Amino acid sequence: MDGCSWNSTTTPFHLPRPDELVKLLAFFVKTRIVASTMQGILCCVITLGNWRSRFHICKPSTKQWMKLPSPKMRYFTKKVALIVLRSKPLHFKIIRLSSPPTSQPCHYSKLGLMRHYRCEIFDSEYWRWRQGKDLLLLSLSSFFEPFAPAVHAAGLIYFQLCCGQVIALNYDGEEVFPRFSLPNCVLMIRTMMVTGLLRSIKGSLGAPVCHPMG
Repeated sequence: MDGCSWNSTTTPFHLPRPDELVKLLAFFVKTRIVASTMQGILCCVITLGNWRSRFHICKPSTKQWMKLPSPKMRYFTKKVALIVLRSKPLHFKIIRLSSPPTSQPCHYSKLGLMRHYRCEIFDSEYWRWRQGKDLLLLSLSSFFEPFAPAVHAAGLIYFQLCCGQVIALNYDGEEVFPRFSLPNCVLMIRTMMVTGLLRSIKGSLGAPVCHPMG
């Protein structure tokens, strides 16, 4: 694929598997899209029959894909962000937030009970995952909105919390400024069907607003 081919030290995009193999593995494989970009690139997690998971990058328009090295899969994936930094040649990063395999992934601090999230970053130029600085959320009532995707805007990655706050990370998985709360006029439209309130609008961060007149 033009612009997505790699040198001999990296892994190129591949053509899809034959239909016969796909049918054979259909019972054992579950594919889930965990992140996407405006360039039409998807980040997928494929879970095999023995519960092993693998990260893949794919481009549906050309039916091409590449398998990535695995991060620390003993931690449960909570949020994933995919950022395309350059198209030709392709350069991308993945930010993965995960929690330990326990029913209460938290610990005590001077501020109170903290929820702990592990941050890992994959850089396609180095072709490996590295661990970033862990994220801590105060109290058990603060956790990531489960159905709200990460939003890429103005050079940052934004994650929405269920309490109405927003976390902003740079491409190295670091918080760049204090967390902020969404205004009430935005939170008013949150329903069972609409939980992801953040939007990327012409490169800037935005959100729909509930007008007082309806």
